[in-house]
Amino acid sequence: MQEIKFRAWVKKTKEMRLVAQMDLDCFTGSGIHVRPFGMSHPSLQPKQIILMQFTGLVDTKGVAIYDGDILEFRRKDKRKSKFPINVVAWNEEALQFSYKALGTEHWNHIRHIKKAIGEGCTFKVIGNIHENSDLLV
Repeated sequence: MQEIKFRAWVKKTKEMRLVAQMDLDCFTGSGIHVRPFGMSHPSLQPKQIILMQFTGLVDTKGVAIYDGDILEFRRKDKRKSKFPINVVAWNEEALQFSYKALGTEHWNHIRHIKKAIGEGCTFKVIGNIHENSDLLV
């Protein structure tokens, strides 16, 4: 079974935090409260953060791959890839996590990462769209 975990981009402080707990507030109707690890205040509401879900995969180095991550792809034969920089996102049309190379409109199923790693290619998390937007240029 896939591990379910989240991280949160805290808009006000511009920092990434792993999520320790999420609660649905049924009594006050104020929605979901999120408590990131290491935060002094007890919880944050969805408008204060951007949640990113773990895809269930790790990169070549064993780093967890989350929605919003930027991946660097290297071919098995070490030749330069035509599309080395890829972004992971939830693909609404396919209802699955996918990745897309910068400069293209084609989405690839996230499971292709695991297959490519098994065939000797490398995918490495080099950042995310919130902290490292300069990599997207």
